[in-house]
Amino acid sequence: MHIKETIVLIGSGNNGRLAAGALLAGSYKLLLCDKKFELARELARELDSDNSCAVEAMECSFDCAWEADMILLASDFEEQLEAVRIIKDVINQKILISLGDNVHCNSDDEVVSPNRQITLLQQILPNTKIAVVRLAAATCDNGLQTNIIEHIAVFGREQNTVDTAAEIFKHSGLVSLKKEVMTLTGNTSQTVSIGQKMLK
Repeated sequence: MHIKETIVLIGSGNNGRLAAGALLAGSYKLLLCDKKFELARELARELDSDNSCAVEAMECSFDCAWEADMILLASDFEEQLEAVRIIKDVINQKILISLGDNVHCNSDDEVVSPNRQITLLQQILPNTKIAVVRLAAATCDNGLQTNIIEHIAVFGREQNTVDTAAEIFKHSGLVSLKKEVMTLTGNTSQTVSIGQKMLK
């Protein structure tokens, strides 16, 4: 009997909802957590009513992370840093994925590069494997974003971590996927086409 992997999603905003919808296609056990528990519980109800999947909202991010095989952070980056300080003792050797669009730090208004983002997270989590995932939602004819992922870009410093982070979204119906393995001095990248379009 196959045991479902447990994925913890911390954050119930736009990126959290987008990721949660995509993860359901992979038949994972999904634990949802948010600083505002009611938001996580509301999202769990929505997902559970549409699918026959294992979705549960939990109040404590530490308890969530303890149970997790993988952790996804879907809040703004400052809140992600706050969250990892809470859960750092229970995520050694696990994979942590930082989700986001254009990530900013409060100290300045510049966008934080994926490499810098990984560096900041790794300072708190030296024994955790970290990937950064940028999600882009498909748009409908009137220009509004849908709740379907059109493409993702995955960044990390280890090929295996990048591949694992990309793998969890493979059943989501996304159109294109870009995977990039970075080093401290530069990066190598590969673009993987899924479906009809490719990320440049």
